[in-house]
Amino acid sequence: ATGPTAPVTSTETYTGPSGTLGFELVYAECCLGAAVLQVDLPFSNLPNDMPEAGSLALIGMALAGIGWSSRRRAH
Repeated sequence: ATGPTAPVTSTETYTGPSGTLGFELVYAECCLGAAVLQVDLPFSNLPNDMPEAGSLALIGMALAGIGWSSRRRAH
């Protein structure tokens, strides 16, 4: 086709040193010639000891509570 094409979404799975992760690839072409698609998945550089989001939220709430209680005692 010489004009734009509608986007096509593909759901795929990447399996590598960091584990198996799902991802979506959205692809469309526009205006003459075929497109070139390159995908880099540098997941092997992720730290293995990344804290869970819930742990980070709990730490944040604890720090906020400590700050609030020390502010309350100062007044």
